[in-house]
Amino acid sequence: MSVLPELPSSDVDCDICIIGTGPVGIAFALECERHGLSVLALDAGSTREPWYRRREKAEIRNPSLHAPIHVTTRSAFGGTSWAWSGDCAQFDDTDFQIREHVPNSGWPLSHRDIEPFYTRTAKILNCRVDAPVPDDKSWTGLEAVSADNLVWLSTNRQLAPAYWQHFARSKAITLCLNSTAIMLDMGAEGDRVEGVVVESRGRRHTIRAPRIVIAAGGLRTTQLMLATQRRWPNLFGGEHGPLGRYYMGHLTGWLSTIVFDDRGDADHFRIRLIDDVKFVRRRLTIPGSVQAAEQLLNIAFWPTNPAFYDPSHSDGTLSMAFLVMAVPVLGHLMAGPVRRAAVGPYSNRIPDHFRNILSAPISTAVGTARALFNWSQSTRDAAGSLSRQTEFRAYSLQYHAESAPRRESKVILGDTVDHLGLPNLKIDLRFEDADAESVVRAHDVLDRALRKAGKGRLEYWEPPQDRLKKVKEQALDGYHQMGTTRMGNSPKDSVVDRNCRVHGVSNLYVASSSVFPTGGHANPTLLAASLAVRLADHLAELVHGKVTQ
Repeated sequence: MSVLPELPSSDVDCDICIIGTGPVGIAFALECERHGLSVLALDAGSTREPWYRRREKAEIRNPSLHAPIHVTTRSAFGGTSWAWSGDCAQFDDTDFQIREHVPNSGWPLSHRDIEPFYTRTAKILNCRVDAPVPDDKSWTGLEAVSADNLVWLSTNRQLAPAYWQHFARSKAITLCLNSTAIMLDMGAEGDRVEGVVVESRGRRHTIRAPRIVIAAGGLRTTQLMLATQRRWPNLFGGEHGPLGRYYMGHLTGWLSTIVFDDRGDADHFRIRLIDDVKFVRRRLTIPGSVQAAEQLLNIAFWPTNPAFYDPSHSDGTLSMAFLVMAVPVLGHLMAGPVRRAAVGPYSNRIPDHFRNILSAPISTAVGTARALFNWSQSTRDAAGSLSRQTEFRAYSLQYHAESAPRRESKVILGDTVDHLGLPNLKIDLRFEDADAESVVRAHDVLDRALRKAGKGRLEYWEPPQDRLKKVKEQALDGYHQMGTTRMGNSPKDSVVDRNCRVHGVSNLYVASSSVFPTGGHANPTLLAASLAVRLADHLAELVHGKVTQ
């Protein structure tokens, strides 16, 4: 068996040592195995998601903008896939380009450099991005908006159970659990990792391997590198360099209801089952040329549930959901974003909701029971189970928007240490007014396009003067940890190069969403794992002597 509960007393011979076994680390290790490379994989956690994580701490400058670190990170085999939504979305060509209206934008590679790796990576993540999706001619011809951005959904998003037996039986991968990397030994010159200092069950080891890949998640990867920089202050661009800077997340929330002129048009955006095993949904996006003309950051929209708060839907189940979520004691049992969308712009039309329930008590009871069952089982369409196909015209419209990378948004080390002696993080995630203003203006672009095409309209929840405030109130991330080890051509403003190798260090690489120079509108998991698969190809060529460093 190649899974060890803790590190052995002697080093394990391997081609590559990888730190972290979340979705990115798992994808990297599997691809290295496919190329015939031997891998030592270290993870700070055990075989399953820990229920007790109170020791995971960080000092957060503005808790209203960043979720607690014990919520956003997972120390276990499988990493954040224990909490992952399973969304796999490709980035857009424009995300990789220098955009004059987006500060610090531009990648050192193009989208074409990444696209060949999507299919292989998606298969590892248990979804398919190459399956044909039936055309929908009714949504062609929109101006300034596309209705065909695809999000594929993992059919088995918890990767630990999916790959545990494979790792346990692998002859190429040695997995060491309960092994926390706390320092990189950079030797006398600081241009090469001589070893990884690891804490395992009260003992410290130094692991030596020819190549080191850090895939510990955006924040944990940055924390390890910052801790190393404290001892070797000239590393990674120096104390005032790019490491820990440009921290990004996504702005998400609800600002409006989308009302379709034709009820059947809503079906375009429902989660679809393709070939009985593959789930996909469409989203509304704004092309790069329109973003440039309108000075917008990238953004995606999609209808979620019907507008529960509006009793004109005449549906008892939806009215029941609204009343439950509107009651603070019960509503706060639901996830915050779900409750915000359901309650919407709260009104005094409570009697109308009771009228909906009493007019159809049997169907209300059946619908509520079905929805509760789906929610308890975490089925793929649980959130949409309250709506019956395309019966409604009005739906809450969710957005997922890019924030611009800025040096002032940062992660640094604090003065306190955790239970292993690793310095705790101080997190200063910032969303600027310009980010929120872009969200508001993007809604206006979408509203105009829908009206012009005769497809529908947006009904805002707030008057114009309050919409910016509404977007800022909902801005909360920390789950999508991007930018703190950003990719670029120069060590002055980036940490890694186009092949994810750390500038100035010959054998150290980063596989994480933290290398993203910009964040786009998409969930980062597919792209981060694709970069890891691309890195595995590169290192295989390096090890086998086909390329030079």
